[in-house]
Amino acid sequence: MQLAQQLLAAILNVGAFGTSDGGLIATAKSNYCGTNRDAILASASALNAFNQSGDSLTPSPAPPGFPGKADPRGAQSIAIKALWDTLP
Repeated sequence: MQLAQQLLAAILNVGAFGTSDGGLIATAKSNYCGTNRDAILASASALNAFNQSGDSLTPSPAPPGFPGKADPRGAQSIAIKALWDTLP
Protein backbone atom coordinates (compact mmCIF):
# COMPACT_ATOMS: atom_id res chain seq x y z
CA MET A 1 0.00 0.00 0.00
CA GLN A 2 2.89 2.39 0.66
CA LEU A 3 4.04 2.09 -2.92
CA ALA A 4 0.53 2.58 -4.32
CA GLN A 5 0.10 5.81 -2.34
CA GLN A 6 3.50 7.20 -3.30
CA LEU A 7 3.07 6.15 -6.94
CA LEU A 8 -0.26 7.94 -7.24
CA ALA A 9 1.14 11.07 -5.57
CA ALA A 10 4.14 11.07 -7.93
CA ILE A 11 1.93 10.70 -11.00
CA LEU A 12 -0.22 13.61 -9.80
CA ASN A 13 2.85 15.75 -9.03
CA VAL A 14 4.32 15.16 -12.48
CA GLY A 15 0.96 15.94 -14.08
CA ALA A 16 0.39 19.07 -12.02
CA PHE A 17 3.88 20.52 -12.06
CA GLY A 18 5.32 19.12 -15.28
CA THR A 19 8.53 17.94 -13.67
CA SER A 20 10.67 14.99 -14.67
CA ASP A 21 10.64 12.00 -12.38
CA GLY A 22 13.84 10.58 -13.87
CA GLY A 23 12.22 7.22 -14.55
CA LEU A 24 11.08 6.65 -10.97
CA ILE A 25 7.45 6.15 -11.96
CA ALA A 26 8.22 3.54 -14.63
CA THR A 27 10.46 1.64 -12.22
CA ALA A 28 7.84 1.84 -9.47
CA LYS A 29 5.12 0.53 -11.80
CA SER A 30 7.30 -2.41 -12.70
CA ASN A 31 8.15 -3.11 -9.06
CA TYR A 32 4.50 -2.75 -8.03
CA CYS A 33 3.60 -5.59 -10.38
CA GLY A 34 6.45 -7.74 -9.08
CA THR A 35 7.01 -9.80 -5.96
CA ASN A 36 10.42 -8.51 -4.82
CA ARG A 37 9.68 -6.90 -1.43
CA ASP A 38 12.99 -5.02 -1.31
CA ALA A 39 12.42 -3.51 -4.76
CA ILE A 40 8.89 -2.46 -3.79
CA LEU A 41 10.12 -0.77 -0.60
CA ALA A 42 13.00 0.90 -2.46
CA SER A 43 10.57 2.37 -5.01
CA ALA A 44 8.24 3.56 -2.24
CA SER A 45 11.16 5.28 -0.53
CA ALA A 46 12.44 6.88 -3.75
CA LEU A 47 8.97 8.15 -4.65
CA ASN A 48 8.47 9.48 -1.13
CA ALA A 49 11.65 11.55 -1.49
CA PHE A 50 10.47 12.77 -4.91
CA ASN A 51 7.02 13.68 -3.57
CA GLN A 52 8.47 15.52 -0.56
CA SER A 53 10.92 17.52 -2.63
CA GLY A 54 8.54 20.53 -2.56
CA ASP A 55 10.43 23.44 -4.10
CA SER A 56 11.75 21.47 -7.02
CA LEU A 57 8.16 20.71 -8.08
CA THR A 58 7.30 24.38 -8.63
CA PRO A 59 6.45 25.10 -12.27
CA SER A 60 8.57 27.68 -13.99
CA PRO A 61 7.32 30.25 -14.62
CA ALA A 62 4.67 29.93 -11.91
CA PRO A 63 1.13 30.60 -13.12
CA PRO A 64 -0.73 33.66 -11.77
CA GLY A 65 -2.00 33.02 -8.25
CA PHE A 66 0.43 30.16 -7.62
CA PRO A 67 1.79 30.45 -4.06
CA GLY A 68 5.40 30.35 -5.23
CA LYS A 69 6.43 26.89 -4.18
CA ALA A 70 4.97 23.47 -3.57
CA ASP A 71 4.77 22.76 0.16
CA PRO A 72 3.47 19.25 0.86
CA ARG A 73 4.17 19.43 4.59
CA GLY A 74 2.43 22.79 4.89
CA ALA A 75 -0.54 21.47 2.94
CA GLN A 76 -0.80 18.47 5.26
CA SER A 77 -0.66 20.70 8.33
CA ILE A 78 -3.68 22.77 7.21
CA ALA A 79 -5.69 19.95 5.60
CA ILE A 80 -8.99 18.97 7.16
CA LYS A 81 -8.05 15.29 7.29
CA ALA A 82 -11.33 14.14 8.86
CA LEU A 83 -13.14 15.38 5.75
CA TRP A 84 -10.94 13.29 3.47
CA ASP A 85 -11.18 10.20 5.69
CA THR A 86 -15.00 10.11 5.47
CA LEU A 87 -16.64 8.07 2.77
CA PRO A 88 -19.81 9.44 1.13
